[in-house]
Amino acid sequence: MTHDEPNPRFSPLTEAELSAESTRQEWGGTRAVQETFGIGKTAVYALWRNNRIKGAVVYGSGVERGKRLFNFASIRRYIAECERQGGQVPLPKGMSLPGDKKEAQK
Repeated sequence: MTHDEPNPRFSPLTEAELSAESTRQEWGGTRAVQETFGIGKTAVYALWRNNRIKGAVVYGSGVERGKRLFNFASIRRYIAECERQGGQVPLPKGMSLPGDKKEAQK
């Protein structure tokens, strides 16, 4: 995929989403997500790969690699969904949380 092609994993935010988030940090890397929500790097990428949260890559002019940023509004929506369902939202395939039974068996 070139820098000019639209990313199939990213869907633009609506104007309402943008205005509602104007007073909060809107995007951040994995470190900011960890500090703000307590979600680690592996979990963030798993949620993004499974289209549970939104992400984008910011590129500089003439640069081949960019910085992946994650949308905080989409993370808040995911957490709210988990809360509405009593914490019973299934994790993306291959993802487990620390302390899960699978983790304890290792």
